[in-house]
Amino acid sequence: MVTNVQSVESNEFQPLQREQVTVWVCIRDEHNKEGVHDPWVKKMMAQISFCPDHTHLRFYFQDGTFLAVPLVLPVQQKGREWCAHDREAGLSYVIKMEEKVHA
Repeated sequence: MVTNVQSVESNEFQPLQREQVTVWVCIRDEHNKEGVHDPWVKKMMAQISFCPDHTHLRFYFQDGTFLAVPLVLPVQQKGREWCAHDREAGLSYVIKMEEKVHA
């Protein structure tokens, strides 16, 4: 269980807040060479919380790992997919619920 963090209460992420939700996670690099597939990792959600200094949103997984996404990034939601794009870093953080993706 994650401690010392503030939970996120947002309708935008409510489907991911349920315990035992299986998701696919990918960090896309826009500088990735054409033809190279983005790496997708299957994870089980545990909690979504703010980091201690409130600069990132942390997606905690059952295996004890987490993905930290800067709060300043815009989030686009399409169905069961959430994507935050960091133009400066050239990265997109993508989370999909319970769908088969190219692993």
